[in-house]
Amino acid sequence: MYRGVKRALDFITALLALIENLQRRDADPLLESELVGSLVKSGMTQDEIAAEAGRGREWVARRLNLSRLSKSWRRRVKDGERITTDCLEHVAAYPEEVQERLKKASCYNRRDAALRWCDIESQFGRETQDLKK
Repeated sequence: MYRGVKRALDFITALLALIENLQRRDADPLLESELVGSLVKSGMTQDEIAAEAGRGREWVARRLNLSRLSKSWRRRVKDGERITTDCLEHVAAYPEEVQERLKKASCYNRRDAALRWCDIESQFGRETQDLKK
């Protein structure tokens, strides 16, 4: 019985944390990814999460995809580097070894702008399409 109660509490805590994070202006997409992953593991479907969070199913799928982001990319975000969510979502679609290659080539030192996917694409050109394969 205790396991069931603990699981229910973990589920409610993750759901409330997700909803709270979504209310922030500076919502953390990596935290959202972790919370969505927790909810999926607890048995919620993507459609249920979308309904509870007030977001579309595609948003839920994109947040789940972020869980594939390598540790080094996560560290860049946690260390304060400004990287757009769109850029993180694109990078997460690649295997980890390709993510590392993209990371090394995308050292971005402009302090006035966030790293965007188009910045990486401009460095790699059409190669980014081939790297996914």
